[in-house]
Amino acid sequence: MTEESRPVWALRLQSERSARGWSKAELGRRLLRESGAHRTLESVTAQIRAWEGGRNFPRDWADTIALVLGIDRDTLFPPAERSPRRFPAESAGITPDDEERLVLAARRPTRIDMGVVESLAAILAAQRRTEDAIGSAALLAPVRAQLDAIGPLVIDARGPIRTEMMAVAAQWAQFSGWLHAATGDFGTARGWFDRAAEWAAEVPGPVGASLAASVHSYRGHLAWRSGDIGPMIGQSQAAARVTGAHPAELTFAAIQEARGHAIVGDQTATERTLDQVDVMAEAADAQRAEAPPWAYFHGSAFYALGRGATYRFLAEQSPAYAARSVDLLTHGLTELGEARRSEWAAWFVYQLATVHMLAGNRTEACRTAIDAADVVRVTRSPEMTGRLHRLHSRLAARWPTDTQVTELGEALP
Repeated sequence: MTEESRPVWALRLQSERSARGWSKAELGRRLLRESGAHRTLESVTAQIRAWEGGRNFPRDWADTIALVLGIDRDTLFPPAERSPRRFPAESAGITPDDEERLVLAARRPTRIDMGVVESLAAILAAQRRTEDAIGSAALLAPVRAQLDAIGPLVIDARGPIRTEMMAVAAQWAQFSGWLHAATGDFGTARGWFDRAAEWAAEVPGPVGASLAASVHSYRGHLAWRSGDIGPMIGQSQAAARVTGAHPAELTFAAIQEARGHAIVGDQTATERTLDQVDVMAEAADAQRAEAPPWAYFHGSAFYALGRGATYRFLAEQSPAYAARSVDLLTHGLTELGEARRSEWAAWFVYQLATVHMLAGNRTEACRTAIDAADVVRVTRSPEMTGRLHRLHSRLAARWPTDTQVTELGEALP
């Protein structure tokens, strides 16, 4: 985080410490002495580094820091500088206090406060990015354990904190549904999406609306995975009708609807829906700062990839769409940079390989499929493994003696 982008309170904390000639370790020693906390100096010093970097706010230490520095708390950390966000905050990392806070809250529900909600949001943010790197299957057990801990909190939360608790709990249920969908357990996925909808129903305003729209979109995703294109289109349209949902969520739903129209070969409906995507994507970009946390990968690259994949399905019936698909998919993947190595992006790499095959370019089809296979070896996605093997079968049927096709078959996981 640059000097300019750090929160004012973080800059002020660093300035006050430096003005006293204290190192971070010295401030840590004074905090431990004043608080009596049973923590190592190294862990507290690491937290000070994170606070001064603006990566997370010292919510549990603010009073002690102010006391040690001899400054009024509201002068050091003015309330206006720590105003709540529309969505529960996601820190850049999980602080050492997060796990302890959640354990205590589960044992004693009266301890549920905004610190617990923010810890759950921070852990979920880390889990989402871990899934990108290592795949969905490895996270099923830890996410289930987390939801087991969240259950009692959902039951016991009351008063003003309940809305915040339900918002983050619904996101955990949503994430669990996605993980089970990605690993092919559609029944369990549907159950978690239903739970997410139940919990989100208690959340008012844009947060609740965006959660409700996301559940419709994920139900549409499940329908697509099951080969039920009617419900895929219908649920996507239901998501687009949710009033107050963030434009990023509506754009995602419209892209999915367009893909459904393309799968059944309805070119007119596909193009009409993609025109709507363009309008929604502009609105989503203008409101990116307020986007829901689960839409962290949305942006111009993702929207280009969505359009490109949609044209790939049209290219199955009309090869004239292949060139547009190749251009959009190539552009989107290039813009992603290293993120193209994530599990979700591998699907678009596979789509690019497929459209190269449809265009008759077996060299690029094989090369791109090998790129996708490299990701699948890490993420171990059974869905993507199956897709790549089916793509190889199509290539082999078309070019049975080609050495590149043979080498692709040998390279697949």
